[in-house]
Amino acid sequence: MLLETGTVRVIRGPRENGHRPAVDTLFRSAANSYGRRVLGVVLSGTLDDGSAGLRAVKAAGGLAVVQDPDEAIYRDMPANALSYAEPHHCLPIAEIGSLIAEVARGEGPVLREESMEDTHREYDSIEQATADLGPPTALTCPGCGGALWDVTEGGLVRFRCHVGHSYSAGSVLTQQADDLERSLWTAVRALQERATMSRRVARRMAAASHSTRRLEDQARRAEADADRIRAVIAHLETVPELSVDADEPAQQARLT
Repeated sequence: MLLETGTVRVIRGPRENGHRPAVDTLFRSAANSYGRRVLGVVLSGTLDDGSAGLRAVKAAGGLAVVQDPDEAIYRDMPANALSYAEPHHCLPIAEIGSLIAEVARGEGPVLREESMEDTHREYDSIEQATADLGPPTALTCPGCGGALWDVTEGGLVRFRCHVGHSYSAGSVLTQQADDLERSLWTAVRALQERATMSRRVARRMAAASHSTRRLEDQARRAEADADRIRAVIAHLETVPELSVDADEPAQQARLT
């Protein structure tokens, strides 16, 4: 979902952090179209969605606001936005509504900062993307399998490919974990099918005892391998907490 002057567009564009619509894309398009008239708010949520978009809002002269992470049901999104976007306000949710009303009446100040490039731009060629974004990393895009460029800014680690898929570090780890689990379950399914097929063939070759024993052994090995992979899946590490330490100075600032 993109905001343009006088228009809301819903398009089937590249995903950002694995989502479409994506909050960062929405925030950036609003900042590009409306500049200092934008007020961006990041509320409770997981990972670090919203941090890059809130930086764009702030850079365009808009007002950046986050919910106090200490009261959020899921603190990741507001905590990361507080660290990386350095918002103008960090407030309990009960106070955000009155701030929005105050700003809408024209009573709240906004500050102009340097402009920020629209990182959702698509590139026609890899050469053009390399020239604008820098050298690619050794990582591949979870969305299309292409190269990822490191577009880290302001301490917020981010990656994007030349067709427009964009990810934070936490989103890359989440996508990689999902892909790994999917691959392992595919292996389990293949091994179970191999065991089933071996036993089916063994029953039809009952007269040939040597072949039957070999097929039964093959089925047991396939089932044992499937069990080992299931154990790996059960112990896959979860994505680590990426929020900054609550004791860090950036999180201690409470601007009102």
